[in-house]
Amino acid sequence: MSLSGSYTHCRDENFEEFLKAAGVNDSMIRKMCPSTPTLEMQETTSGVTITYGHGGDTYTNVVTYGQESLVDVAGFKYYVKASKTPNGYEGTYRLENKTGTSSAELIGDTLTRTMTLDGVVSKRIFTKQ
Repeated sequence: MSLSGSYTHCRDENFEEFLKAAGVNDSMIRKMCPSTPTLEMQETTSGVTITYGHGGDTYTNVVTYGQESLVDVAGFKYYVKASKTPNGYEGTYRLENKTGTSSAELIGDTLTRTMTLDGVVSKRIFTKQ
């Protein structure tokens, strides 16, 4: 199943706790938690290009499967190394001196992006348009 398409944010699970575990400052957390971003995803055989949109700002990142790829969303930077799965991708990420797991899974029209760090599991859930 291809991840390509447009997605609208629906809800979060433990997002604030994840941001705290990641060391994000309180001011940025207050901006990020109520946000309702959109995603544009274009998948190829070698990876996926993800464009995040929020409040007129856009951030585009390319994740190349099997390689460590820099992701930068509004200055929140981390490295992802992901592999293709039947319904999306999964892998690990590195945020300064911390590591965690990351995945994106598309089931029907629901895209779930899951990140784990220091025992905190966070999900951002989107609907395909």
